[in-house]
Amino acid sequence: MSEAAPKTDAQIVTEVNDLARKMLAYLGVGFTAPPGFKFYEADEREWRAREAWRRAAEVYEWITGTEVHDALLAFQEEGDPVAETAARHETIARALCKAHHPDRDPDEIQADFDPPIRLWHGYLKAAAAADEALATREAAQA
Repeated sequence: MSEAAPKTDAQIVTEVNDLARKMLAYLGVGFTAPPGFKFYEADEREWRAREAWRRAAEVYEWITGTEVHDALLAFQEEGDPVAETAARHETIARALCKAHHPDRDPDEIQADFDPPIRLWHGYLKAAAAADEALATREAAQA
């Protein structure tokens, strides 16, 4: 039996981020995060997401013996491979929000909702679906 290749920093961060998504469902009793949400970048307003990341990292370290913090630091130095997609989704989500509420700024709309992440989650899900549909159409035309 051969040994598995060591995981890259990006793989470790992605796995812990996926685990944090599951933790959020337990900690937040039904709270969800939008597709592409980076739990390791959650700020003080997103305390559930920060706590989900902390606990996911703790569990991951206990199971694998991997230093998640070291992997995260190295990963951030390398650059995030999904940052371009996340930025594209953010741009699409802002456009959708502006189309639905032409008289208001998307940031102002988010501030009116508690928690604002729920409204924004819907726009990001729509953006991801639109992006996926476009990619599928482009692949079919190729």
